[in-house]
Amino acid sequence: MDLSPIVGKIDVIRRRVRSLILVDGFSRALLLAFACAVLTFLIDYFVPKVPLQVRFTLLVVSLGSIAWAIWRYVAYPLGVRITDDDIALCVEKQYPDLNDRLISAIQLSREGPQYARFNSPQLVASLVAEALRESGGLDFSPVVSAGTTRKLALWTLVAASALAGLGIWQKEA
Repeated sequence: MDLSPIVGKIDVIRRRVRSLILVDGFSRALLLAFACAVLTFLIDYFVPKVPLQVRFTLLVVSLGSIAWAIWRYVAYPLGVRITDDDIALCVEKQYPDLNDRLISAIQLSREGPQYARFNSPQLVASLVAEALRESGGLDFSPVVSAGTTRKLALWTLVAASALAGLGIWQKEA
């Protein structure tokens, strides 16, 4: 039986999760970069004649921190494999009326000799048809919430605007 309508919805969720990881991760890294820039500015402003070694150390620590943030919040999460099973379980948590039909249909309809010898083709076909019927009208998008990522991106935009405004104001002075 063809699960392509379900798999298509699952792929949309997978792409949405990946895009949210990118936005969230780079927002965090940029906020850290802004914090490092502000800290460096404050040190320069309040400490007269900062030695070159201290400036270099601040630069290395800042760049290292930003690189760590990109690894921790972008590269590592993007490296985690999000399977159809993972997304199906999230969908079933969102829609408990599916009663494990979606995950069962995905798992039991897998092809290959290791699966076929244990499965009844008629039972699997019936289960897939039922899963398609039950999940056909469901919107899978509520499974992934973008609320926290939106707030983080907004704060990043506010910080970038504030730093840009400060830079423009200082340029005129």
